[in-house]
Amino acid sequence: MTNPADRDPVLMAVVEALWDEMGMIADDATCMGMLYAALLSERHRAEEAKWLPIDSAPKDGTQLILARFQWLWDTGDAETGSALWRARIFGGEGATRKYHRCWVTGGFWSSKWNNWNDGIEPSGLSNPTHFLPMPVDALPLTPEPTHER
Repeated sequence: MTNPADRDPVLMAVVEALWDEMGMIADDATCMGMLYAALLSERHRAEEAKWLPIDSAPKDGTQLILARFQWLWDTGDAETGSALWRARIFGGEGATRKYHRCWVTGGFWSSKWNNWNDGIEPSGLSNPTHFLPMPVDALPLTPEPTHER
């Protein structure tokens, strides 16, 4: 569970209202934390719902907004490089998982390189999971690199 001090105040207000409606004892922090986590998970699903799954993206060179979403271990306030930090990055002591949008960039399917590409690096992008159509008024991406020698 997340540290109560790190929780979203708006989401916590919803949790507390639901808690009161259900007639639960407000000092049962474990159950309240579980309810918070469930609502937070729903929020992540809603955030992801705006994005389309990468499997449905056009592979005809159309320019898109590409993103990678995934669950990652959160190290919280542990000092980088410390034993606690190392334990948490692998899911150990006090670790929590958070859903992250790891990166977002403009890109397209490159038939030349057979990968999702940003027009710069021929090795491609690191497994995007979602996409959005590129806004009509967006600047064009650079053309596919030739990298010929």
